[in-house]
Amino acid sequence: MVRAHVLGTAQDGGFPQALCRCPHCLAAWEDPALRRMPASLAVESEGQFWLIDATPAIGEQLHMMSGLEFSGILLTHAHMGHIIGLQMLGKEGPGVRDLPVYASVSLLNFLRANRPYADMVSDGFLRPVEIASGDSIALGKVVLEPVSVKHRGEYSDTFGLLVKGGEKSFFYCPDIDDWEDGPQDRIQRPDFALVDGTFLSMDELPGRDIREIPHPLVQQTIEAWEGKCGEIWLTHLNHSNRLVMDSGELAVAKEGQIFDLE
Repeated sequence: MVRAHVLGTAQDGGFPQALCRCPHCLAAWEDPALRRMPASLAVESEGQFWLIDATPAIGEQLHMMSGLEFSGILLTHAHMGHIIGLQMLGKEGPGVRDLPVYASVSLLNFLRANRPYADMVSDGFLRPVEIASGDSIALGKVVLEPVSVKHRGEYSDTFGLLVKGGEKSFFYCPDIDDWEDGPQDRIQRPDFALVDGTFLSMDELPGRDIREIPHPLVQQTIEAWEGKCGEIWLTHLNHSNRLVMDSGELAVAKEGQIFDLE
């Protein structure tokens, strides 16, 4: 069995913007049912699973995969919501041992240079495994191919991941600045694309310049992927995005959703 499990679909922290007074964030603070866990994916094969990104909700997300063997983590980039969960795997948590962490050279250098991640590597909790754009990484019956994408590079570069199962393929890209010269024109046409849907409008964050945290708008994402994949699904939605509450006719991924790749 080869499947991709959606473990979360919210932007980074996975909680409504604390100081945002927009109606969607306020509604999510008042009603926990409207909150979404941060964007993450698990790839399942032969009784094992590999987590894509280590979010602040890693405990809940690992619990969603109970019954399968936790065999490693792949990291897309070094922003908060994608790596902070690593520090929850040490002695105060489950105390994993020699867990493979697949990431780019620049991201692994960031981990080795900053505590507590550096300690988790030196103490044997995490085992860094370097990967590069264009590599083919065999994990069980799954083959993953990192694909370089442009995204704010304060700490590391950024990968999207092409996941190939038995008969079907899946492209995962929760973060990108824009789709100009993007991966949709450089990869083999996937059956499913689960891609950046952070913002619906440039007016979502009152009092902030949304251009400081660049993401394509939802309509730009849809236009970029039309005809380039079998199905387009949106993930990594900010809680200010009304699609968190009402997706309408758009395909917004849901926690617990499963994509069969056989």
